[in-house]
Amino acid sequence: MNRELSSLVCFKKEDAKSYARNNQSLNVPTFACPREIFKNRLTKFYTIKTQNETHVQFDCLLNFHLKSGSYLSRCVNGTWSGEEPICEVDYYKDRIRLSSMIIILCLFVSLLFLGSDFCMFMKK
Repeated sequence: MNRELSSLVCFKKEDAKSYARNNQSLNVPTFACPREIFKNRLTKFYTIKTQNETHVQFDCLLNFHLKSGSYLSRCVNGTWSGEEPICEVDYYKDRIRLSSMIIILCLFVSLLFLGSDFCMFMKK
């Protein structure tokens, strides 16, 4: 059963069992991790999907790629495993587009000058 990320709570294994006994209607998982998976990032360029209570999957946003970290994280004894994914913008796509436009523009201008020189040569 998939749970929303907002339903994940931070407990160590032994605390979760105790909490579940006292609040039986809440159906708390044996292992639970904090809703805030990684805290120290101000800007995030990824989305998070919960696979179940103990696994989450990160996906970089459109036009971003994974620079470091992992796409998957597991809840182990109340903490998330692995490093936070760092998604970096795909600058090379913009560079390729820009360089292609510059090359085409240079060819067009060159052909324009060559054509005007040819016309002037033919008029003489």
